[in-house]
Amino acid sequence: MMNVRVLINLLTLMLVLGSLAYDVYAVEFDDFDDPLSSSEKRSLQRAFDPMIKLFSMIKYLGSILAAVFSAWGAALLITGGDNQQKRDEAKNKISYSVMGLGVLWAIPVLLDFLFN
Repeated sequence: MMNVRVLINLLTLMLVLGSLAYDVYAVEFDDFDDPLSSSEKRSLQRAFDPMIKLFSMIKYLGSILAAVFSAWGAALLITGGDNQQKRDEAKNKISYSVMGLGVLWAIPVLLDFLFN
């Protein structure tokens, strides 16, 4: 249960950071009365570059973590033998890591769909 809460908190953080970082590229600059110059656009994008890099880093670290949890679940599944409780725990670890990985990599696609 604790792992699910951690996963939900991490995914919420990713969604918030991703939406903030993606807003820089999704803004229609023509909607404002006084359009930004190209140098202003570049400086705005430079200001959000650290957040975009952080989001990317969290995405890749989450992928590595999901791979570790999947391997751990596979090891538990192999060594579970006839113990059904251990096998169910292993299957849950694998499925949660796959679901988390899917959500983690779907966030940029969802943001692209929502903001474009």
